[in-house]
Amino acid sequence: MSQIENKLDDAMTVGDLINHLNEFDPDAKVVFAIDYGDHSHTQQAIPVSYCECLDALEVLAETAYSTSGICINESDDYDKGIRNVVVIK
Repeated sequence: MSQIENKLDDAMTVGDLINHLNEFDPDAKVVFAIDYGDHSHTQQAIPVSYCECLDALEVLAETAYSTSGICINESDDYDKGIRNVVVIK
């Protein structure tokens, strides 16, 4: 199992997310909460504006430039990286 697959092991599936979202008011706005990185761990609220699958040239790949260790990268090598991913921005 790759490092990316290990990190995604706890990720929700689309089905899980749909089940959880069905519990909420359909008119409620959706945001991501992301730790700002300061000493008091202030939570940033990032509005969700759309979602899509990775396109044919994109994969999840390892990176040393982020806290997660995962980035979205272009790749023409179909066997490299993880492709079956929905991205929410």
